[in-house]
Amino acid sequence: METLQLRPTFRAYLVRFILVCLIFAFVMGVALFYRQVLLSLRDGLYLLAAIAGLDAIFVVAEVLPPIIYVRSRSYFVGNGKVEARVGVFSRSIRVISIPQIREIEVMQGAMGRLMGYGDVRVLSGLGASEDIFMKAVRNPMRVKSLIEELMGHGSNSGEMAQEKNEK
Repeated sequence: METLQLRPTFRAYLVRFILVCLIFAFVMGVALFYRQVLLSLRDGLYLLAAIAGLDAIFVVAEVLPPIIYVRSRSYFVGNGKVEARVGVFSRSIRVISIPQIREIEVMQGAMGRLMGYGDVRVLSGLGASEDIFMKAVRNPMRVKSLIEELMGHGSNSGEMAQEKNEK
């Protein structure tokens, strides 16, 4: 039986990173192109420094959150459970055993299909607060098929437990 450990992928944020870099390059290019005009103004050096500083803050604000998101999440599928670990400094672990899984949803946009990533949502019978949402994982159809395979192996034990409860 196959087990799978995965993390969100940076592929989901590639277009965003490219756009941020292009905007940064454009703003810095304009500022450097007009630096003689800016420097001829009174306090022009401060204005040029402010433009560069604000542009750098913009890049950090747009690039850092996705990096933190990707590094703070990991998912594990196997051994009769689906597990999500979330957190940078503190850790939160959510586990759904295979018999408790009610439904599996896979969501892939056009860019996700092209680049091979998507979202997988594992719905439990325990309620919406107990669901596991795996965002931007590689090959979401493989993840779904693995969970369904585990459900097929674990469904007999779940049915047997349900029959025991009915008796």
